[in-house]
Amino acid sequence: RTDELRQENGRWRFKSRRSAPWPTWDLGTTGQWGIHSTEQAPGALSVADRLEIHELFARYFYAEDTGQVEPWVDTYTRDGSFTNRTGKSWVGRDVLTRFAIERSKRPDLGQCLHWINNVMISPTDEGARARSGMMLVEKKPEGFGIWTMPAKLDELRQEDGQWRFKFRQFQPWPSWEQGRS
Repeated sequence: RTDELRQENGRWRFKSRRSAPWPTWDLGTTGQWGIHSTEQAPGALSVADRLEIHELFARYFYAEDTGQVEPWVDTYTRDGSFTNRTGKSWVGRDVLTRFAIERSKRPDLGQCLHWINNVMISPTDEGARARSGMMLVEKKPEGFGIWTMPAKLDELRQEDGQWRFKFRQFQPWPSWEQGRS
């Protein structure tokens, strides 16, 4: 893989990216490796958008796992909302700040680490939608254990030049609640 990066508005973005699919190599009609067109379908998300959304997930869970209230709240739009597994919602940054302060006082959460996986991002008219799996790992005296494994549903928007959560909701893992089909 060969990447060429440039800095724009204080953030790194791809200028060009060349890669070859694995396990087969595609020289295409141009005789060049990897991606042959830089055109993007209308409404599609760029590679840079997708990477920034993945970075948003990382910043969100790092702030949550380390009890950092302001960086966690900053991952939301000004009118963003969070809905927990019981269906209770917190809307707006002021309310989210109060929620995060109270949550950060829980001693049990200081021993936990979030791992996210299977992130699927799709464009919407307003920004993007993401679905993902999450595993909450808890440190116990006898070692580490899985505390819970929910799914997440997210609506994302760009605000002040950054991707942020407009709506974030815990959901039960589908195959556990609905049976496998």
